[in-house]
Amino acid sequence: MPRPKDNSYAGDPEYTQFEQMILDRGLCPATAKSYKASYRKCRNLFQKPIRDTAEDTAWKTIQVAEDNINTVQALINICILVRQLEPRMPHDELIEQRTINKKDVDEHLKQANSFKELPELKDYDAFIEDLWTGCQYREYIVNYLMRHYYVRNQDLMFDIVDTKTETVADRGKNHLRINRSKQCITHIRK
Repeated sequence: MPRPKDNSYAGDPEYTQFEQMILDRGLCPATAKSYKASYRKCRNLFQKPIRDTAEDTAWKTIQVAEDNINTVQALINICILVRQLEPRMPHDELIEQRTINKKDVDEHLKQANSFKELPELKDYDAFIEDLWTGCQYREYIVNYLMRHYYVRNQDLMFDIVDTKTETVADRGKNHLRINRSKQCITHIRK
């Protein structure tokens, strides 16, 4: 059973304008959902529309309420976006605070990465080879592309096609084209 949709600010002029901005930007559904959740979090935190909250009050309230620096940054970003809606409002102080927080974000990332132990490259190459010999072709393709072509997660979402015509027909997608005559595969990123 799906989670019920949160309609807490349906019909609210600021939220309606914010939703329209998200639609106009053509954001992917996951990003749009995240923006809306962050918007609701800010509104609940301020107990009034974001545009009715002073810049310094907004970022100070967020910093006191949230422990995770990444969440703080996300909420400040939402405040900036809302203040950029028409009629535009000043948001320099929020941008300045976001820049100051960037140092904490970098430090947090360094700490998190310091606990990760990555395998040696030769071990990773052996792992990829084992995937091939174990007939785990899907896992092999994903790891091979990450290892040798440094692809992003979204580059790994592709359609497998047999002809070049199919890749040209939809340039908005990534493709893995199988060329049976040359016995090779071409990865095409959008």
